[in-house]
Amino acid sequence: MLYPATGAEHPQPIIEFLYIDANTGGSSGGHTAVKVGDTVYHFQNDEGFTRLTRENWQRFRFVYNDVDNRNIHSAKVALLTGDLQRIRDRLSLRFITQNRQIDYLTALQRDVSLLSALESNTPVQISGIGFFDRTPHRTADLKDIADAIENERGPGHIRSQRQHLQRRLETLAYVPPAEPEPLEPDRYPIYKPTFSEQVEDLYAHWFALTMIEQGWPLRDGILIEAGQLEPTGTTPESTHPNIRWLTRYRDQLKEAIIQSLASPYPGSGPPLLLSLARYQAISLSLSTDKFFVLDVLPKKSERSPGELGEADKVALGRLIDQLQKTVNDLVTAGFHQPEPDESIYHRLEVAASELKESQAGLSLERSIHLSQSDGPPKGIGYAIMPNHAIPTQQLHRVREAAAQRAQQFLLQMQRAYQYQLITHNCVTELVRTVNSSFEQENETTALGGHLDPGADQSFIPFRFFELVRGRYRVTSTEILPSQRNRRLAQLSQEGGSWKVWARESNTLTSEIYRPRMGDSAFLMFTEQAFWTRPLLGSLNFSYALATASVGLFTAPTDGASLLTEGLFGMMFSVPEIGLWNIRKGTFNEMSPE
Repeated sequence: MLYPATGAEHPQPIIEFLYIDANTGGSSGGHTAVKVGDTVYHFQNDEGFTRLTRENWQRFRFVYNDVDNRNIHSAKVALLTGDLQRIRDRLSLRFITQNRQIDYLTALQRDVSLLSALESNTPVQISGIGFFDRTPHRTADLKDIADAIENERGPGHIRSQRQHLQRRLETLAYVPPAEPEPLEPDRYPIYKPTFSEQVEDLYAHWFALTMIEQGWPLRDGILIEAGQLEPTGTTPESTHPNIRWLTRYRDQLKEAIIQSLASPYPGSGPPLLLSLARYQAISLSLSTDKFFVLDVLPKKSERSPGELGEADKVALGRLIDQLQKTVNDLVTAGFHQPEPDESIYHRLEVAASELKESQAGLSLERSIHLSQSDGPPKGIGYAIMPNHAIPTQQLHRVREAAAQRAQQFLLQMQRAYQYQLITHNCVTELVRTVNSSFEQENETTALGGHLDPGADQSFIPFRFFELVRGRYRVTSTEILPSQRNRRLAQLSQEGGSWKVWARESNTLTSEIYRPRMGDSAFLMFTEQAFWTRPLLGSLNFSYALATASVGLFTAPTDGASLLTEGLFGMMFSVPEIGLWNIRKGTFNEMSPE
């Protein structure tokens, strides 16, 4: 098959195979991924499962190339448009299929938790109800929704529908799910709603109707102010684009809320409550001329204040500046699109939430955690379920049956996706997925060659990358230097390269890198000159041993953190003595730009 050169107007489709250098922490043996357009797919060890992950390229590069300080090696392979689309489709299918299977496992496990709560008459966790303060308030915005429902469905509809949902909740019986068919990674599964999913949906819709009827407001502390809705200088006669955008988005939410209450579908409960919470937040914004959004991050009631180092304060200050810029840009320019886009509104929720948490961290001199900002706000709350369909004396037996079903599916998931270092890891599953995009080994035609998962030591990330370069139709290769290597090159270009090397060769005098917890204790960098590693590795081992020795005495006061750093330093120094480099240090002071 011919792959003719194409002009600039029609660039040839490219797929990039990536190899990411090793470092301490996750992927200490290196990592692999495939980049299709601006999307990166890669497999990770997620609690024992080899799980496919999909990320934006900028985020992926920021994490691995900047923060984790790893070189990224890229091998570009030219494809025909149809072949690239086949690979993209297969990766997307596996991604959504595996996520659906994991969600179903979670739902089966929630069945067990719910039945245990019914048995002990304790509250259960419900998404969305935590947004609201359950006190009558009669907010005008909810009255508008209530009036619209009553006008459309008839007077008294809300109360009668509430009573209907409550009866269903009280009489819903647990029915053991059918034994699932064997898991197939390339066939999207259809599962009936589990007992817990049905209960959550019924309760969420009952809760929504109750809050609409009684006018429950948003809970105190759930909103974040993100700036002025109408910037200074706007004339009173004009309508700022932000106001028009939010008004249209609120109208869309109102329509979606009424539609969801009239025609509920499986899984619609939590999104309904989120829409109601956003509806109230937008109504408050329009009435006060200030942007109010929901806090995406959960409450942190157990976070203990502690001292931050000066370097950490500087890093946190940079992060705050960048997040403030993001919030300002969204407020001033992000809402000028002709039609509302939920993703833009959610970006403001995330940025404002991360800004608030970062500012609190700097003020209280405590660590911050932003990992929960992915996805929409959860609004977790707790409630006791009014279920009388299962007699108390049978609840234990029913819970045991539910636990057995969940265990059966867990075993299926483990057989299909269990992480194994050699036969089922990030490399072998990536190869299997790419190969499965084609029938009868046609990937040889598309890619220029064939790789068997795990064969020829290809389960090792760097060996896999060598085989890609040797067997596939690679048109070009590229190395994206790590954060430290880029800054070293920049300093060397400014002159005095031997002075730069001497200063930056160790962690004590380096101006680029500052030692931080989690990198392990080490003295010398060993990434560049491999022939010096036995000597430098021995120095690192001795330095780590001394650190661990001191850590023995400080363990009672520092929680053995210094001892741990020393022990890990010794462990990662051993490969260096054997001419192999893993540890490179990390950078947590980077901005997310």
